[in-house]
Amino acid sequence: MFKAMKRYLVWLLAAMLLGGSFSGCNKQLGEEKVQNTSVVMEQMGESQLATLYTAAPVFAVESQRATAPSRNPYDYVGAAHNAKLEKVLAAVANGASLESQVGFSGSSPRFDEIKRAISPEEYFQDYPEITGKIKNRKVAACVRGIFRETRLGVENGQIREQRDLELYVISVENRVLSTDQLNEKEKANVLSMASTFRQSSAFWSNRLGNAPFNPTDELMKRKWWQWVLIAAADAAGGFLGAAIDKDEEEVFSVEYAAHASIVASKVL
Repeated sequence: MFKAMKRYLVWLLAAMLLGGSFSGCNKQLGEEKVQNTSVVMEQMGESQLATLYTAAPVFAVESQRATAPSRNPYDYVGAAHNAKLEKVLAAVANGASLESQVGFSGSSPRFDEIKRAISPEEYFQDYPEITGKIKNRKVAACVRGIFRETRLGVENGQIREQRDLELYVISVENRVLSTDQLNEKEKANVLSMASTFRQSSAFWSNRLGNAPFNPTDELMKRKWWQWVLIAAADAAGGFLGAAIDKDEEEVFSVEYAAHASIVASKVL
């Protein structure tokens, strides 16, 4: 009787352990399935957003290269950026210190942080230090995509002067305005960045000279690269709050964009 009861208890314990193992495996497989599904869905969502920023249709037909006026309701952001930039540059040219204008000096850790985040190396990787810290995946995908398409447009000879860049950015703005893939806050961030990119490119191309592009030259020997790099740094810089200061709001900032522009103008 005792032996039979002992065998029964051993059998019951083994059954419970085996059942627990199957349950644990099923739970783990279920969690992995949910996790993998969410990753796939996120990737699918980001790939669908590509229609908002792809450059191919913009330069496909030469007759479409007329620059239409921007309909961006956040165009005041780019204008405010340029106005602030003009004010700071004028003050510094008249003897004011950089620190008195932007709150940090050219030898400060803050200057070095921004310098690293907007370096040419970061530009050629679509600013991963900045875009990788934007928590909203759709905004990050759009911002990253705009930089990538612009860079490829320059390298492929589709963007050869500031007017070409402006045409591309305006086409993105129009697509973002009409999409239902982004909510209003997401649109505001992408459109603010686009406005700053477009208006900063006009500011710096006028200031530095709008020479035609020559994509066969080495990077640092291309004078025209300066305004492209600085304008891109300005546009990326608006999201420095997420990258450097862990800004929870993640709202595109004219202040940060202007800071990036000042640093970029000194180091790029």
